[in-house]
Amino acid sequence: MLQLRRRKISEQDLKRWELGEGKPLWFAHASLGRELLDLFMPRVTKLQINKVGDDYIQPPSRDWRATLGACQDYVSHIGWGEFIEYDTDIEDFLYYQQEGGEERLNSKYKTRFASWKEKDLSKLRSLLSELVDDYEKGARLNSSQFSLFRKAVTTAGNLKVGSLKRSFTLKGLEVTEVE
Repeated sequence: MLQLRRRKISEQDLKRWELGEGKPLWFAHASLGRELLDLFMPRVTKLQINKVGDDYIQPPSRDWRATLGACQDYVSHIGWGEFIEYDTDIEDFLYYQQEGGEERLNSKYKTRFASWKEKDLSKLRSLLSELVDDYEKGARLNSSQFSLFRKAVTTAGNLKVGSLKRSFTLKGLEVTEVE
């Protein structure tokens, strides 16, 4: 509640949100409250990011109380997954880099990666983070990274990665394979 008060979220807005209506609510970074909410919120709502890297949670499904009431395993962390919703300012990015946050892939493109394994998606996120950081230098990838990158280019080469200050397509990245 304290985080919502700091963001000046009215009680009326919160009640509308609880009904599954209204705007997404700001979702605090790196706090005990966030850690606790991360245990069960992915069961009933979706995470969204905006262009400055703030996380928001969408209004929950209308049956969220029943879903959580029937839950028997709160301690088994299901997490948000590799994909989250991107706000309209950044909706064309496959991967959007933010300061100090845990970047995830844009859920708009999730179907393109339907055949990918979860561990490969996680590796792709890490690789994209490195590639965006080292863009000017040109990246040198080991054979495993290079193979993963080529697979990503085949899957989504025309999509943007980066930030609002600096973006490029996956296929536009200059990478070389090293042994």
